[in-house]
Amino acid sequence: PQVVSEPNDDDVVVLTEEGQRYSYHRRQRVYALREGENNDDLKRVPAEDLIEGDTLVLTDDSGDDGQALLDVLIQYASKNTESYSRYQMFADQWESYITHAVSSQGGVHALHKALAGEGVKVDLLTVRAWARHARIGPGRGTSETAEYVFVVAKLAGMAKKPAEVTPVAQAISKIRSFHQSLGKDLRKLIVNGGAPNREIVGKAASLIDQDILADLVHLETIERLILFPHTPGGNQKTLFSILDVHLDISDRVKATSRALKSAENSNFANLDKAEKCLSLLENEFYALFAGGDIGLHDAKRIAHRAGITYVPHISRVTQGQHGAYSVTYKGRTVDIGKHLRIGSSFDPELCFRLHFHWDPEDRQIVIHHFGRHLPTRKK
Repeated sequence: PQVVSEPNDDDVVVLTEEGQRYSYHRRQRVYALREGENNDDLKRVPAEDLIEGDTLVLTDDSGDDGQALLDVLIQYASKNTESYSRYQMFADQWESYITHAVSSQGGVHALHKALAGEGVKVDLLTVRAWARHARIGPGRGTSETAEYVFVVAKLAGMAKKPAEVTPVAQAISKIRSFHQSLGKDLRKLIVNGGAPNREIVGKAASLIDQDILADLVHLETIERLILFPHTPGGNQKTLFSILDVHLDISDRVKATSRALKSAENSNFANLDKAEKCLSLLENEFYALFAGGDIGLHDAKRIAHRAGITYVPHISRVTQGQHGAYSVTYKGRTVDIGKHLRIGSSFDPELCFRLHFHWDPEDRQIVIHHFGRHLPTRKK
């Protein structure tokens, strides 16, 4: 957060009981603790959703660094947990399997095809992430993890029987489980560490030194909120400006130059609804694709309530007739059939489409089109 003298349009100025004053863009996401049934419930919410009495979770660094804080805490806990080190020792063998498998099969694309031939149904992006060692290991369940590890080890020429890779598969599953439980514990640890009179107790206390944690975070209770609404003045709000402003404050959503150009060329009239599409991407759909606590049904339902439809893909016929739905991004072809839809008319003032894809490497939603309807049939 920034201590400010003169707020800008769309700012939320927060005055705390501790006498501090902070300024956020209304859509900037901040960590806050709200009193309720669960006093330790910590959530990351847009600043415009804060209310008086909420407790901000702040760090010494400026800016929106909540995720960086969690990364620091996870690294600290991992390095100071003896059992984690033992699991990691076995899990590191997975990296050897995947490296040799890529080499022996002649590259990532060839390995992807070989895996499909062995019944391992994963997409090419996942195999790429494995090859770059960007993921802990394959699978979400113990049996699936063991199956995938064995197939990769077999293709690498490093295992002939599933039992040979059992310790590796079990270690990967243990680490995944550890990270899930650690994520829940960290929410409580952050709150406890930031409150001077609260003590960390129980199993979680052995993971993180309370004095170190207290140096990283502190809590301040909101006494008053002042919202400075957007006033266009001489600069009229446009579809392009909505997208441009959002990109400046978001670490979850980015847009290509193609998307920005499509926004410039659109005269869609309902700007509030287009802005709602960005909010849906920033919150519900990011959580959906990033593996958060929301399912596809719930994300679609929330969008529907706002008069927005989520479409997961374009029909094969349309895709085959038009190259607009497959684009080159970071040197590879990606499908941008996923989109949010407003209106069924082709009138550019009444119809809006937001096409995007999920980038698992950067863990971001990438917008490729933000404007009028793309072509649907061959002309």
